[in-house]
Amino acid sequence: MVNYEQKIFLIAILASVIVLSFFGEIFYDFKNQILLFLIPIIWPGIAHGSLDLEIAINRGIVKKFSHKVFFFITYLIIIAIFFFLWIKFPNIIFLIFLLLSTIHFGISDKVSKIKYTKTIEILIRATVVFVLPLKFHPETTSEIFKFLGLNNETLIAIQFLNDFFFYFLIFIFFWWLTLKNESSKLKSSILIEFCLIGFCFIYFEPIISFLIYFCFLHSIRHLNDEKKHLNLSYKNLFKKTLPFTIIPIFILLIYFLSIDISDNIHIYYTLIGLSSLTIPHVILINFIKN
Repeated sequence: MVNYEQKIFLIAILASVIVLSFFGEIFYDFKNQILLFLIPIIWPGIAHGSLDLEIAINRGIVKKFSHKVFFFITYLIIIAIFFFLWIKFPNIIFLIFLLLSTIHFGISDKVSKIKYTKTIEILIRATVVFVLPLKFHPETTSEIFKFLGLNNETLIAIQFLNDFFFYFLIFIFFWWLTLKNESSKLKSSILIEFCLIGFCFIYFEPIISFLIYFCFLHSIRHLNDEKKHLNLSYKNLFKKTLPFTIIPIFILLIYFLSIDISDNIHIYYTLIGLSSLTIPHVILINFIKN
């Protein structure tokens, strides 16, 4: 059983293989890799967090206008605090961001319904996004981690521990395979997805593999799940994501028009800003779906 999100993810992987086979040399540069995925980064990437207010209302967290105001203010404060802390303490804040994000991917993308198998699935999904790039693309992944603030000592420790995490991933994957309390169709679907994710993170460079996964599986699944929970048509789903997608894009556009884009410090601030933008979303979804 291959679901809707997996089909999109598979098409994105195949399309990326074809594009990179013909134009691979162009996309050795990190900036060009991001430009390749610019449109899906905007939608569904950034857009998948734009339903958070609707989600909070639907789950009874926000009930009246004053709650909406508090919700927005809290969101902005969390983003601002995380951004400035990242600039001030890049090593520790990057590690916190990495931990929160990997847990979020595990919790948000799980499809198991049974508590025991659900926990193991979360562990596999959370581990694979972090471990495979470091295992199969260690130099490139280390370069990205250092650019985002990780110091050499912490990086060396993480690289050392990553082998243990890799064997842990293999162990819990085969453990998951032995479990019998999941329906055969659902288990087959999850297994197909694990194989696609594994191929994605092993075959592609770290930024490309992450963007394929983030845009065409994680974001699509979140939007599809919330479409069902909020009882929206695809048209209304798209309309509701537009306002909170356009605002950050507009801010980024003004920022890029006023800076020298060739200066890496501005790329650094942009990536930290976009990462900080996800933190309130990560906290909300982890709280709701856990």
